[in-house]
Amino acid sequence: MCGWWEHEEEYREGAAIGHPAFTGVIHQAFLRSFRSSDKDAPLMTLLSAIDKDPNIVHEVHPSRFEQLVQYVFDAYYSCEVVHCGRSHDGGVDLIMIDSDIPTLIQVKRRGARNPVESVRSIRELLGSMLIARSRKGVFVSTADHFSPDAEKTVAKILSEKTVSHFELISKSGFLERLKAVGRNAKPVWNELIRE
Repeated sequence: MCGWWEHEEEYREGAAIGHPAFTGVIHQAFLRSFRSSDKDAPLMTLLSAIDKDPNIVHEVHPSRFEQLVQYVFDAYYSCEVVHCGRSHDGGVDLIMIDSDIPTLIQVKRRGARNPVESVRSIRELLGSMLIARSRKGVFVSTADHFSPDAEKTVAKILSEKTVSHFELISKSGFLERLKAVGRNAKPVWNELIRE
């Protein structure tokens, strides 16, 4: 009806004794529709869709999921996060700059609903950290959980002080951060400033 796009849906409610059936048509206008797997799906549209159905994270295009993680981390940690992921990125998709200290972040969007993240991917990020001489890393995955070997490896490198910080964030951990940030991301310190 608005002159852009039109979606028409017809519905019918059953008739009761002595009452005729009711038929109606719903018109809705929209400019464009997106699938969650589209590489150019708007982040706010994805956030809204994930809010309704968290399992959509498994369908998001991998590079778009990296950008979604960038948005969430930027707001959640109130710092600058730079997207650098591409083919053959050496295991680093994002770099988070907090107090001039870089944290290397690897992001894995898994298509399966209940996968386990293996130690192999963790070792890839650790190798990238070693090459870049970075002592801080974060591994974000849509996997349900990390393998025991992955958790043991991280515990070992932290206890031996090979790295100063290494965090494993599974699907549930990412969704918690996403929910905390919401769609109106504001730095936490903004609430401390009074007008």
